[in-house]
Amino acid sequence: MERCLENLNLKTCLVYLDDVVVFGKSFEETLERLEAALKRFAKFGLILKPSKCKLFLNQIPFLGRIVSDQGVAPDPNKVKSVTDWLSNPPSSSNELQTFLGFVGYYLSLVQNFSAIHSPAPVPTFGWPSRRQEDSTTVEMHP
Repeated sequence: MERCLENLNLKTCLVYLDDVVVFGKSFEETLERLEAALKRFAKFGLILKPSKCKLFLNQIPFLGRIVSDQGVAPDPNKVKSVTDWLSNPPSSSNELQTFLGFVGYYLSLVQNFSAIHSPAPVPTFGWPSRRQEDSTTVEMHP
């Protein structure tokens, strides 16, 4: 798909694997761009499934975000899952890693994140809660 739409991607459409979002500032511009994308699909022998096509929407969920004429915003359903997750914090290193990866995906949408964040406390999951700078050994706690 990326090869098919390579010089259109990020200029007239967004491509991710087999998902394509064609956008424009006006209805006419969107139609022109859609026609260009459809011609490209035909040239490459790609066939679209009409039941999976959504046309002329003002906003669309795409890669966990909402893309609209207002810009890009986090999907409210994903934000809700983060707040739900915070009410039941991760209890293992795997759960924490999953949570941090999920949240990290949305950091680009937080304005001035680097200026407002503070280092998170390091969960120990049975390890000593404070670092011992002088010691090179680590003790496990039951």
